[in-house]
Amino acid sequence: MKKVVRTKAKTDLQHVKITARELLYTDIVETRYSPLIVQHPFTSSGIVMIPNYKNGEPVNMIEDKNAQSEWRYHIVDLINNSKDVYGIYPLINKPYRMTFLKFCSPYLSRKEFSDLLSDAWTSSENPNRDPNFTLDELLDMFKMADKQVMMSEEDNRYLQKLPSTLTVYRRVTDYNSDNSEALSWTTEKDVAEWFSKRYGQSGTVLEAQIDKEHIYAFFGGESEVIVDPRYLTDICMAYCVIKCFFSNIKRGGILLTQIAVGSLHMFSLPREYSEGFTAWAKQIIALCFTTFMQTTLLLLGVLTMQTHALLGLGVMMAANEVPRIAQQFGLDTSVRINMISAVHTTTTVINLGRAIARK
Repeated sequence: MKKVVRTKAKTDLQHVKITARELLYTDIVETRYSPLIVQHPFTSSGIVMIPNYKNGEPVNMIEDKNAQSEWRYHIVDLINNSKDVYGIYPLINKPYRMTFLKFCSPYLSRKEFSDLLSDAWTSSENPNRDPNFTLDELLDMFKMADKQVMMSEEDNRYLQKLPSTLTVYRRVTDYNSDNSEALSWTTEKDVAEWFSKRYGQSGTVLEAQIDKEHIYAFFGGESEVIVDPRYLTDICMAYCVIKCFFSNIKRGGILLTQIAVGSLHMFSLPREYSEGFTAWAKQIIALCFTTFMQTTLLLLGVLTMQTHALLGLGVMMAANEVPRIAQQFGLDTSVRINMISAVHTTTTVINLGRAIARK
């Protein structure tokens, strides 16, 4: 039975506070940039200022456990003294606000849940890839929300005026090419194109059709529509082509690198260090084989689509699974380094260079 988000007639503030305190006492996850940047529901940095602790000066609570305890006591006081959920919600770190709503939804009124959902979704950088949610859980949250509260009057009017079927757009890059089943799309192609080039990325814009009945919200800032991606049409073919295209570009770069360094492995063969050369040869074969098979299946799918659309689509989607299937048979297309082999190869090249220099 599918789990559905439930809300209450009136917010149960005590249970919301209990949930917030439970999130507060989860571990602080360090990153490569720690202590400056950490991951936690209530902070994004390990450097904090705590009232009445060391004169309010910045402290590193990753190293100073007493400071970490004092910081938690301070946040607990803020939670306990909150008069409503709006006093607790701003304390939550933006990437965790959707998660906070997920756990608090059984204790929130529908009005407050809808209001906070709008802010949590639009303030998060990439809520579609939140590991704490499944697709159904995200959809349930928008289905349960009150559209009149979740959206502004202007956005509500815009949503009502949309045609019964409309074209929506979404940017796709190599980073998120596996996430075509996302809720966030836009009605403006220019917006999707801007996102595809943001941060110097080189991306592509997906185009699809969606019926209005499967649109659950509209946020005018980026002309964003929240859709049920399972009802998107005219997208599968474009997705398969783009997925294979980016995969082949990635493998092409790996292949060029492998060819460039492959000659170094030849120097290790006289010293009977053949493991690196064998692994190199297997990966070259895997790269060539998967590229050939994907391109062949993609072409067959396109040709078959003209007479048997469903069969052609199945063949094209099968092309995306070629690298995974090949990996099951020992043909790995990822980049892996054998450090022992690399050391032996480098030593051999250096020694050979020295010998030539002496002569």
